[in-house]
Amino acid sequence: MHKKITDTQILGVRVSTTGQKEIETEIVTSLYRKHRGLRRLIFTPNSEMLASSVKDREFFKILNSSYLNIPDGFGIRDVDYLEASVYAYHRQAKH
Repeated sequence: MHKKITDTQILGVRVSTTGQKEIETEIVTSLYRKHRGLRRLIFTPNSEMLASSVKDREFFKILNSSYLNIPDGFGIRDVDYLEASVYAYHRQAKH
């Protein structure tokens, strides 16, 4: 049994937060399944792509239409971590 792929949103774009091993397992498992012509798009968005998607709605829709968006580099992962940290800080400050 494999772990479910989890996502977060950065600038409204869905980005995977699952570890590399689980993503590799999901991709390999997906390749072995019989999808009868179903295409699975996998993107590796970087920070420039996410910034471009803010201005270009069509590009935004394309990025969000993928099966997986695997972060390209630590910058995107860091943004997700920082967003979670800021959220936790503000939540704690309200109490």
